Amino acid sequence: MHSRSAIAGFVEHYNHQRHHESHGNITPADVYLGGAETILRKRKKIKAQTIEKRRLLDRQSAAYTATATRQSLLSSGCGHPSVASAAAVGRSDAHAVGVLVLYV
Repeated sequence: MHSRSAIAGFVEHYNHQRHHESHGNITPADVYLGGAETILRKRKKIKAQTIEKRRLLDRQSAAYTATATRQSLLSSGCGHPSVASAAAVGRSDAHAVGVLVLYV
């Protein structure tokens, strides 16, 4: 009798709890009972929302960095915040330093 309950427990776990990579990380029961498409559609929506949130955070981070850099250039006496020439940083040879351009 113990072996039947052990096998039944294994089958329950395998079909209803264990996600199968070959089924798109969905349980066999979800595939068999028709819930797979709903689950995959929900995952796709969550993924799209997550990517959009990451992009927004990246844009906010880039804007903060650009603002901090512009303020740093202004406070160091480099002149215009968007362009710092080689002469502005104390070099007469423009080819040695080049030009820094910040897109803000």
